[in-house]
Amino acid sequence: MAECQEVLILLNKDDSYANLYVDLVKQTSGILDSYYWLDKEESFQVDVPLKGIRESAAGAIEEFEKVVRIRRHTQEESVKTKAGAENLIREIKRTIFENVNQFVDFLAELRTWRGAVIGLKALRYVDLNLVSQLGDTLAQETERLSGRCIEFLLREDSLIPYEDKVELLRSEIEKVDTALEAATVEKAIEQIGSDLELLIEIVSNLKIEDTTQTTRIIDHISNIYGDLNQVRAALRRRKKELMSSEAIAEFGSQVKLMGQAVINYLDVSDSPEKCEEYLTKLMVQVEELEGKFSEFDEFIEQLSEKREEIYNAFESRKVQLVEARNKKAASLFKSAERILTGIRNRVAQFDSANEINGYFASDLMIDKVRDIVAQLTELKDTVKAEDLQSRLKTIREDTVRQLKDRQELFVDGQNVIKLGRNHFSVNVQPLDLTVVARDNEQFFHLTGTNFFEKIENEIFEATREVWNQDLISENATVYRAEYLAFVFFEALRSNQDRGALPRFADLKRPEQLAEMQAFSAPRYQEGYAKGVHDQDALHILRGLLALHTQIGLLRYLPADRACAAICWDHFVATEQQQLLNHRLKGVGYVLKVFPNTQEFGDLIADLEAEIRNFCTESGLFPASHAAAAAEYLFHEISAGDKFVASPEAAGIAREFKAFLGKKAMVKTFAQSLQRLENDAMTRYELLRNWVSAFVHGLEGDSAHDYISEAALLLFQGGPEKMRLATASVVGEVEALAGDHSVLGKKGAYHLDYNHFMYKMRRYAETVVPMYSRYTSLKKDLTAAYRQKLRLNSFKPRVLSSFVRNKLIDEVYLPLFGDNLAKQIGTVGENKRTDRQGLLLLVSPPGYGKTTLMEYIANRLGLIFMKVNGPAIGHSVLSLDPEEAPNAAAREELHKLNLALEMGDNIMLYLDDIQHCNPEFLQKFISLCDAQRKIEGVYNGQPKTYDLRGKRVAVVMAGNPYTESGEKFQIPDMLANRADTYNLGDIIGDTAHFFELSLVENCLSSNAV
Repeated sequence: MAECQEVLILLNKDDSYANLYVDLVKQTSGILDSYYWLDKEESFQVDVPLKGIRESAAGAIEEFEKVVRIRRHTQEESVKTKAGAENLIREIKRTIFENVNQFVDFLAELRTWRGAVIGLKALRYVDLNLVSQLGDTLAQETERLSGRCIEFLLREDSLIPYEDKVELLRSEIEKVDTALEAATVEKAIEQIGSDLELLIEIVSNLKIEDTTQTTRIIDHISNIYGDLNQVRAALRRRKKELMSSEAIAEFGSQVKLMGQAVINYLDVSDSPEKCEEYLTKLMVQVEELEGKFSEFDEFIEQLSEKREEIYNAFESRKVQLVEARNKKAASLFKSAERILTGIRNRVAQFDSANEINGYFASDLMIDKVRDIVAQLTELKDTVKAEDLQSRLKTIREDTVRQLKDRQELFVDGQNVIKLGRNHFSVNVQPLDLTVVARDNEQFFHLTGTNFFEKIENEIFEATREVWNQDLISENATVYRAEYLAFVFFEALRSNQDRGALPRFADLKRPEQLAEMQAFSAPRYQEGYAKGVHDQDALHILRGLLALHTQIGLLRYLPADRACAAICWDHFVATEQQQLLNHRLKGVGYVLKVFPNTQEFGDLIADLEAEIRNFCTESGLFPASHAAAAAEYLFHEISAGDKFVASPEAAGIAREFKAFLGKKAMVKTFAQSLQRLENDAMTRYELLRNWVSAFVHGLEGDSAHDYISEAALLLFQGGPEKMRLATASVVGEVEALAGDHSVLGKKGAYHLDYNHFMYKMRRYAETVVPMYSRYTSLKKDLTAAYRQKLRLNSFKPRVLSSFVRNKLIDEVYLPLFGDNLAKQIGTVGENKRTDRQGLLLLVSPPGYGKTTLMEYIANRLGLIFMKVNGPAIGHSVLSLDPEEAPNAAAREELHKLNLALEMGDNIMLYLDDIQHCNPEFLQKFISLCDAQRKIEGVYNGQPKTYDLRGKRVAVVMAGNPYTESGEKFQIPDMLANRADTYNLGDIIGDTAHFFELSLVENCLSSNAV
């Protein structure tokens, strides 16, 4: 209490008391620190007023110190200003004025100090009397000095210093070489201008009685000012010239630097966001350059073009990145879809929930999907990422639900499901579109149904030849091992290393087999069985290599060689032949030294052109022989002068002559040729006709290949006119392991080199491309038709939130099972043959009619063909899509007729029939009775569909009232054939199941 009394005493003292507020802070702080209990109620919370006194005293101390600081600062400024003004006045009084510059400088300083005095008035606690006194003193001194200045200015030589300065600056302008020097001169000009303006202001403000004096001074100053303006303009021109040359160099370097920055930024822009970031940075740089070079119009135009160039470059880069991101996202999503399909098929085989949960917890494919989800999230494609997550979770829940259904509804784990007391077979074949052959035609077919539709396509029809071919590498005349041997042989021949063929021939058999298997491994679409076709192909290839090495130029077809010989001897002009002969002989020398060179394509092309012209003009050979004939002619003439002849052709020629002798036709034959002695082409054609007629009378087909060559031998006058070869082009390959009509007993294979090469080249040039077109067309047509049919919309999908509760299990499934037993039949001896009936479901919206029927269709494996009643509407009375009033109704009718065209394994579900016309519904009466028939229209053709004995279920669903609120009336004849159930009514004594379903649904929808 005593200490508090001291506080009260201090509070009553006047603030003139020294350190009053300091003592208050000390006293209150001491009391609060010494007595901790002052905040208690028993002490009446004395701490509150004490704290308030301390805070007020502290504030007063702080404010007092602030006032002291301000007064000190004001005093210092006042002293400084007074001293400066007094020093300036003393200096003016001591100065002897000899030029105007001294007046200008002192007047400028006086103006400065007068401004400082005026500034003192804004300071707090300033001595206003002092300020007023200083102001008056400076004003008087300014007026006095201004008067003296006027007196000085009236002298003729008063402004000579400024005139000299102006002239000096004028001369310095010519010496300015840089913009920096120009800036220094410009600063000096501005200073002179400022001094002159001060003089004019002094003269204008003084009250001079003689106005002529004022005018004379101002005119004099104005003249100098005019000269100064001229100097300023000259400097401005000079500066612009300097800046222009410097700016061009600087601008070029800045633009070059920016170009490099664009390249660097584009290189590091690996995302659309970075493109935006770096584009903004570059746009800022462009704007800075525009501001820096704003005086140069030509630069502004270039910068505008640069801005557009940069924007286009980054926009293009951004588009590329977005496309790449979208492409990658689409690829990842497609990959995930394939994985999900595999996961769905895999988990469908599990027999317990633990296996399913374990698979989803540890399988690598599940981790792969989650990894793809993470990648899609990084790509900012959250829509696809969430879709995959949802589908993965849906697969898991559907699998558990299906497992539970299999365990509780399926009979003995077989494809038989129990609905109530009835057992039904389950279709496990997925709905898909395929192409099948029927009656030598190709049809689209929907699996599990009776839907067949002929493919009408002219391009597809052109591939009929390969419709029955299963592999690209094999047909009725070509064995796949032959094709493998041929393509491998051609790959070796076409290799840039011309030694590839002999190198392979020198390998040991295991090494050859290894190369053959490595070659055939990636050609999986050609259907090679390891150990069979690769081994057979190697047998054929080894025989082919042996013949290829032995027969030399006989490896060219007899017709090709005959074509080349006739063209060379009797068609090519003499001068052209001599020129080509010299070129070919020269090539022969080159090939002896460099046998692997391939530098003579132009010469072979010239030969081919000559032979092609020969084939076209003479008509003796098809133009397709030109290429091979030119290649043969190139090798033949470059190596020698005589054309080679095969022993087979020579034998045919001998037999032909013997036959003529035997028939006594030698003279007649010679006479027929003698008449055409001057027409070589016609004579050869006649000879070939003679030989052809002879060969067709021989047994076997092998001689047919040598008709043209045998005719050439006779045409040339006999084998002595040609180079008769001794090697045969025929060989035998034994013990092939495959199965094909070209193989004889015990796998024997007759290899005729020329026949083999001709057959395989024709196969590779015609059949292989045709088969590729066939498979590609079949794939494209199937995909297009699948999209047109929208098959995915016909597959029943169970809602992920669907719960097969007690009500469904114990009430609805048995009821619906009894109806479906009449419509699609059951499994076992109790199967009905008189299938008929209709399932009619009635209830307000939202009771789950469609969900329940889609679930049943899914479990039975039926195609769920849902027809939307509101889309059809009241105005539709016919099943003909062409009579529909709008596209939506037309589509629904087309879907309805498609279901009828399928004709089997379908659930035809008409939804919301209260929107349909009763006359339209009457069309289904005959479908729902024992006749099981209905009139439809498919692809514009009216048809009568007979569905007796078919697995077809007809279900209709609707509300008791129409959209206008009127009661909906179902046609009596249709209602008589239907089992009608109202899902909103409690059926019989099943109230307990209805009540229980509410609890089950709540528990499934709201996790506990």
